[in-house]
Amino acid sequence: MKVVLLKDVKGLGEIGKVLEVARGYARNYLLPRKLAKFASSWELAEIRTKEAKTEKQSQKAKNLSKTLAAELSGQAFEFVLPADSAGHLYAGLKESEIFAKIREKASELSAGAKLPGYRAIKAIGDHEIRLETAPGIQVSVTARIKTKTS
Repeated sequence: MKVVLLKDVKGLGEIGKVLEVARGYARNYLLPRKLAKFASSWELAEIRTKEAKTEKQSQKAKNLSKTLAAELSGQAFEFVLPADSAGHLYAGLKESEIFAKIREKASELSAGAKLPGYRAIKAIGDHEIRLETAPGIQVSVTARIKTKTS
């Protein structure tokens, strides 16, 4: 019997998955507990439509991330921060400050963008930063940090 899972079932599958299970298992366990529902031809067609739509949206987002990565590649972002006479910043440059500066140039940067392995920068000068616009799409940008007096 074909069923569509309504909830994650350990050892069986996750929400939305279409499975072929034994009739007794479906009737005696899955259906009464509302863990699954019978998969009619209409349900199967609806699931295929949703999967196609999700795949299309995912591909569109990935293409946007690739064009954004190409646009940001090699760009330098300038930060003017207070530092002591030795060139050490009083407060490190945070990820949120970097993302704010990047979003000034590229407002379509997704909320899922990351700076993998980033540690707060605490010295003036040029620092290379890896920006991940989407999973698997990374680009290198430069954070140019200057003091307020220079």
